[in-house]
Amino acid sequence: MGKKIPSLIAEVFSYLFKKPATHKYPFEKPVIAEGFRGKPVFLWNRCVECGVCEDVCPTFAIKLKWTDGRSVPWYDVSRCCFCYECIYNCPTNAIVSSTEFELSSAKKSAYEGLPKVPIAPYVLAGLEKIRYMKIDYSKCVECELCAAVCPTHAITMVIKDGRVIPSYDVDLCVFCHKCVEICSSEAISPLVKFPEKVEKIPEKIPESPLEKAGLLRYRTIQIDRNICTGCTLCARVCPTEAITMKDIGGRLLPIYNINKCLFCGQCYEACPVDAIKFLPDLPPPLRRRKSKK
Repeated sequence: MGKKIPSLIAEVFSYLFKKPATHKYPFEKPVIAEGFRGKPVFLWNRCVECGVCEDVCPTFAIKLKWTDGRSVPWYDVSRCCFCYECIYNCPTNAIVSSTEFELSSAKKSAYEGLPKVPIAPYVLAGLEKIRYMKIDYSKCVECELCAAVCPTHAITMVIKDGRVIPSYDVDLCVFCHKCVEICSSEAISPLVKFPEKVEKIPEKIPESPLEKAGLLRYRTIQIDRNICTGCTLCARVCPTEAITMKDIGGRLLPIYNINKCLFCGQCYEACPVDAIKFLPDLPPPLRRRKSKK
């Protein structure tokens, strides 16, 4: 031990001329690492009071309470385990992450509840709460995007009269408006009140927009690159990125991926020079060969 003391003294004196390795907290704030999970922040102008955050919270840190005419989520930070399940599952992105870590307080009221219940965004706009989603089947192009984004499976796809159409269950709907935002043909619109007669699917399904235009039941699309001007409109309106633009021989041309295509018809409608056409069948290289018995 006696031999190590001089080296320790030398090390002590060497640090006298160096800057301290510690921070003067709380006067100097530390640098927060990327990906740090802090206190969840609630954005009330986006909240639609759907209750998904309460359902997915594993520690019961979020509970919906009726306060001042709104069923709002009350957050108890003392129960939170910062798993961010509420953030991942919120359909309207009303809960976002933060780097706030200073959560200690001497008062219990700082851990639970809201300082003041905010007014709902639809009340500020002088509107009533949306209570129903209306589907116009004459505009529906059967892309199935509405069913894919619905967080509660209130919209499902069914087959009727030769068409694959969405079926809407208002009892499961949380009115998050994801289906309205993603619908490529504007076939879904919100209603303030319930209609006089609520029907999941009408008795008679109208023709699709493409059938009205005299097009056959499409299986693929064809892009004529000799006509294409490289305007990129088809790629910009494609909801699944089935069409991408690529520089080929000094020209910006569209590349079509049939595996991503939903056949929604947005590229066909957006093309200003009619370079896109629908084909009633798959091209020969993609057709399945019949197996020999």
